[in-house]
Amino acid sequence: MLKATITLGHCLNLLDTAHFNGLRQAYETTVQQMHLAGITIPKSTRTGKHYLDRAIAEAYCLDYAAITGEPLQTVRGGFPEGEPVSDVEMVLFT
Repeated sequence: MLKATITLGHCLNLLDTAHFNGLRQAYETTVQQMHLAGITIPKSTRTGKHYLDRAIAEAYCLDYAAITGEPLQTVRGGFPEGEPVSDVEMVLFT
């Protein structure tokens, strides 16, 4: 038997809606800046490659630290992979 205790510290919890407005703003700003700079906007795929998700989370964490003076230490979230069980999509940001 193995026991582990994981301390998340100051965490960006993507399973909670508390950061969703800031993430939405980070998305809009990041995509606009990349577009203006001529940088290809990364894409997330259904096969488990979360390039855009990662870019947005990184931008948000940097913005959050600059505004609050407290860096986020961890990110908690879920990225379901594999085939969907139905044709109904789950939308997180509306």
